[in-house]
Amino acid sequence: MAAWSMLRFGVALAVIGWAGVSVADAPSGTVLAVIQSAQSVGANGEVVLNVSSPVYAGDHINTGPVGEAQIKFMDNTKLVVGPNSSMVIDAFVFSSNNTAKQITIDAAKGVFRFFTGVSQKNAYQINTPTATIGVRGTQFDISIESQGTTRIANFEGQTQICPLGTTNRAGCSDSKDPCTLSVIRPSEAKVTTYGNKDIEFRNRQLKYYFNYVRDQSSLRPDFQVNLKPCRLADVIPQDIPPIVPVIPGSPSPIIHPTVPSTPTPPTPPPGSIPPPAPPSDSSTDQRGTDPRPLFR
Repeated sequence: MAAWSMLRFGVALAVIGWAGVSVADAPSGTVLAVIQSAQSVGANGEVVLNVSSPVYAGDHINTGPVGEAQIKFMDNTKLVVGPNSSMVIDAFVFSSNNTAKQITIDAAKGVFRFFTGVSQKNAYQINTPTATIGVRGTQFDISIESQGTTRIANFEGQTQICPLGTTNRAGCSDSKDPCTLSVIRPSEAKVTTYGNKDIEFRNRQLKYYFNYVRDQSSLRPDFQVNLKPCRLADVIPQDIPPIVPVIPGSPSPIIHPTVPSTPTPPTPPPGSIPPPAPPSDSSTDQRGTDPRPLFR
């Protein structure tokens, strides 16, 4: 995973659409809120991110166990980099009409929230170790585990999710319904989508893997999403770890664990068919002793 991240960082496109303007002169966006630790590494070296810090095409952004950065780009695209996360602003090519011709983000690990701005929707692309995400005007969260499994929670608009390296639509999935969950694992060349027909199962995964579904109170109001359509209250949060307050004086008001403690799996209904065997990557993806909550 580290090799993948560094390779993407090494070939990051530090390009700005205005002729004669260097990366150091024209930032791609600005940090609006931050919880430490959060750093960027780029043409200006390693920088601790603070409120009003600029970010540039080519920057590699990393956060610590409770770190968080809320970033607004020049075309009004908004991005949250959550705790224990790593990503690269691979390309931000800006045009003269305050829109971007190309926005490419390489997310290596962790949790993220993304809002499209005013640019053409085909300008956006997000890459993960296992998926390519195309955006058609939307709000969504991404959760990427250490072995590469990618989960996308779509809240508004439409996303097109394809296995990484796909040259056609084989194995791709279009997600357009609110709160749809899509999963793609390293061992599978397809996208598995869970919609509104299995709300309890979907919502257990949403609460388990997505920090900002569990609690988005650390985010500015304009970085929060409407979770009411998800009907999260329909699931008793018995397997959701508590959010632990930080000692007064700490720079972080809330701890958002990216890897929760082992949950208690839900009891299968009487007479149900035993769940299938978990995928081959279950040793790193399975949280409880019963694979049913996470694989079906």
